[in-house]
Amino acid sequence: MVTASDDKIVKLWAVCRRRFLKSFVGHTNWVHCARFSPDGRLIVSCSDDKTIKVFDIASGKCVRNIAELK
Repeated sequence: MVTASDDKIVKLWAVCRRRFLKSFVGHTNWVHCARFSPDGRLIVSCSDDKTIKVFDIASGKCVRNIAELK
């Protein structure tokens, strides 16, 4: 499961194991949504900082930043 929060962090969880797995950082404001890509390799998130970020799950790094959304 992936969650978005007002703490500016996207988090990955293993629900079956009831365990936190990884944080994805880079947003500078409230993160409103986070979703898995169809192939399950990426997480896409959007934030009040007016950006969409694409994170690689394996590395935890932001691989794409789409800035200045209106």
